[in-house]
Amino acid sequence: TTFVYNGAANQVAGNGLPATVTNLTIANSGAGGSNTVTGNAGQTVTGLMRVQQGIYSAASTYKDVQIDSGAAYSATGTVSVSGNWTNNGTFTANSNGVTFNGTNQAISGQTTFYNLTKTTAAANTLTFEATKTQSVTNALTLTGAAGNLLSLRSSVNGTTWKINAPSTQSVSFCDVKDSDASGGQPISSPTSTNSLNNTNWSFAAPAPVMTTTPASLSFGNQSVGTSSSTQDVTINNTTGTAALNWSAALSGADAAQFTIVGASGGSIPAGGSGTVSVRFSPASIGTKTTNLVVSGNDGANPSDTIGLTGTGVAPEVNVTGNGQSIADGDSTPSLADHTAFGLTPVTGGTVVRTFTIENIGNGSLILSGTPIVAIGGTNAADFSVTTQPTSPLGSGDSTTFQVTFNPSARGVRTATISIDNNDSDENPYNFSIQGTGTYTLSFNGNGNTGGTAPGAVDFDSLAGVLGPGTLVRNGFQFVGWNTAANGSGTEYFPGQSFIIGADTTLFAQWAALVCDPGGLDPTFGTNGKVTTDIQGDFDKARGVAIQADGKIVVAGSALNGANIDFAVLRYNTNGTLDTSFDGDGKAITPVLSSDDLALAVAIQPDGKIVAAGFAINVGTDDFAVVRYNTDGSLDPTFDSDGKATFNIVPTFNDIATAVAIQPDGKIVVAGFSNNGSDEDFTVIRLTDVGALDPTFNAIGITTFPIQSNNDAANAVAIQSDGKIVVAGYTETGSQKDFGVARLTSTGVLDPSFDFDGKVASSIKVGDDIANSVAIQPDGKIVAAGLARDSGPDTDFAAIRYNSDGTLDDSFDTDGRVIATVASPNDVGRSVALQPDGKIVIAGETNNGSNLDFGVVRLNTNGSLDLSFDLDGKAIIDFQNSSDTAYSAAVQADGRIVVVGDSDVLTTHDIGLVRLGGPCAPEINVQGNSVNILDGNAVPTLAD
Repeated sequence: TTFVYNGAANQVAGNGLPATVTNLTIANSGAGGSNTVTGNAGQTVTGLMRVQQGIYSAASTYKDVQIDSGAAYSATGTVSVSGNWTNNGTFTANSNGVTFNGTNQAISGQTTFYNLTKTTAAANTLTFEATKTQSVTNALTLTGAAGNLLSLRSSVNGTTWKINAPSTQSVSFCDVKDSDASGGQPISSPTSTNSLNNTNWSFAAPAPVMTTTPASLSFGNQSVGTSSSTQDVTINNTTGTAALNWSAALSGADAAQFTIVGASGGSIPAGGSGTVSVRFSPASIGTKTTNLVVSGNDGANPSDTIGLTGTGVAPEVNVTGNGQSIADGDSTPSLADHTAFGLTPVTGGTVVRTFTIENIGNGSLILSGTPIVAIGGTNAADFSVTTQPTSPLGSGDSTTFQVTFNPSARGVRTATISIDNNDSDENPYNFSIQGTGTYTLSFNGNGNTGGTAPGAVDFDSLAGVLGPGTLVRNGFQFVGWNTAANGSGTEYFPGQSFIIGADTTLFAQWAALVCDPGGLDPTFGTNGKVTTDIQGDFDKARGVAIQADGKIVVAGSALNGANIDFAVLRYNTNGTLDTSFDGDGKAITPVLSSDDLALAVAIQPDGKIVAAGFAINVGTDDFAVVRYNTDGSLDPTFDSDGKATFNIVPTFNDIATAVAIQPDGKIVVAGFSNNGSDEDFTVIRLTDVGALDPTFNAIGITTFPIQSNNDAANAVAIQSDGKIVVAGYTETGSQKDFGVARLTSTGVLDPSFDFDGKVASSIKVGDDIANSVAIQPDGKIVAAGLARDSGPDTDFAAIRYNSDGTLDDSFDTDGRVIATVASPNDVGRSVALQPDGKIVIAGETNNGSNLDFGVVRLNTNGSLDLSFDLDGKAIIDFQNSSDTAYSAAVQADGRIVVVGDSDVLTTHDIGLVRLGGPCAPEINVQGNSVNILDGNAVPTLAD
């Protein structure tokens, strides 16, 4: 509600006026506006109190007060204003004050106040009209609160507002700007903030007096890279009433190696004290100095300088082994400083090395790792810290630790020693260690009657096989070593190397002395010969293999009355049939319902027997493979019934002629297939269960020509690197030549063999056919068969190839050997290698009326071995009939077994011979180291 008084002179504005109104205007137009209106006591105006005309007399509470020009306000008590004050007329305070109790208020116009009061506990603002002067005649009170200042501002920033202050004043915690108090008493307010452009204001308190203690700090010795405990400087404000405002800073050459910890400045009340804390953290060795400068608002003593000193000391770690320093980061283990542990047996072998850690610096060496010495790297598990060092180490002190090497496998074993420490330039301290795990190769005389075997040797990878030392065994000759005493393990020979994978003992292998290597062995059969009638008159032997126990396995065929079947026989070492094999030593197996012929045999590492040949299937021949258990029964794990056939090229003939066993048990079968126009080499590989191996040329089968006409494989052998060598003949026009091919282990032609994996070799002008192949330990390939002149005459023939497929010129100067056995009609059918490298070729020779077994032995250079039956050739006749040898094998004792057919009239029997007659004993008696002849009848002092 707004009330406007336009009454007569000297009226009281209380008649009908509520105690609280919104707006109140004193117009008082009567009597020319010169009369006085007296307001109610305690009148409250919540809005605008305006004195427009006349004189208003009251003591009231208002929000905004406006005194217009020509009007007057005469205070009869305290006037409270919560809003703004505007005076363009006359305000008579009498002895009364004006209190401003609102928020962010303004004073406009010019007013003379008796008392001017504004007190606030919260941040607040009182704005004064720029250029106008406010006068206070009795008391000026302007107070804010610490942290909540009362801002005194001009209505125009930068333009002064004026105030004439009395001597009685209470001004505190204000923020003052643009104020001109030069018309009155100076205004002092040390708790207030001078925001500039103020005149006749004093914001300063009585100056503080600053003192500091102590005058210097010494931190003594401190390890480089570490920090000292803090030390304090005390700052005192000793006199005056003003606060000491201080700050601290480091100044000097080594200031970076000292640190102020915590506050680096602050305010200290009069009579109080504070501290500044400093820490020393040397980055390098030596004495370090700097100054701590404490500055304050003490005009007489604006700063104090406290000298700081400390000495950086550092450890210096050094590790030694065997008295020699091991450099940090050393990556080359050496036996000299014991970082190399040397050769150590994997089984039961350990080597312990002791290392010393020294502190050769002047600071404390702290070994901080957990564990102190840690081992990492590739073979960390093979090394262990069996004794840890102690920590810390003073200058000049030392400690030791031990490392034990216990290899878990052969070969070089490496690790890294790591030692965490506080030596700043060698942390962590690392160096490499190394040992070599070895396996022990031992040698056993295995029945020797004299001498000693070589001593055990440790090897880390390739083990070298030694000779027999001084071993002797009466009546026997040393022929090599074997991992099994009975010779059933792996054979090794002096000078050979192998990768050793465990502690290994090699047992000496002995063979009865053979003084007549080309003669018949009387301990075998009847005077070295055996014939066997299986059943009927069509018994043929085509392949032979020697078991690890010395038993002899023969594969061929036998007539069952209507058809021919596979026949496998096993003989004891004396030539008798082994009745533990299928009950009578003979296993007869029909593969399909027609004729089946076995042409080759091989023995698996587990003793199972694999025979290969062909079976007639609806008028065409298929590859046929049969596997027998060691007792002669069919192996049901092989193609479910022990028998498998393979039709390589449908409707055409496929004949398997050779078989070999890989070390992993896979079976490689070679032969030839008719492709519809001519024949090609064919090789298949079977898994252990008799299935085609998909890792071999993707389908388990590979067929390929050597040249453009008929090509037939008659033999197969497997190199130590898994590559497969196939030999036979290749035909160009009407002439046949030796054909040899080499496949990789994946069944593709090996381009490292004569560039395309195939080679054709001519010996004579006529047909040259390879019937057998063998791989020497040095990787050279020996192929053997026949060579024909332009006429019908044939001879034994052999070619030796280097591993790259070139002819070996060290073999009879041109890589080719031709040997005539007895007649113009000699056919070599099988080749075998003796442990001493000599080459045995067996086949047939014509004695003029019929055929006989023919055997030739060549020296390693291709020449005839004249120690073999005096001329390098042996001829064996069974029954004054035709006898044809097809396969030969060399026993571990050097004796030679040859198998084939022995015919009497129209009857064909299995024929076996063994060559290598034992030595006859030769007695000799000496006296006084002089021989005494048998029958000597003249005694002498000499003997």
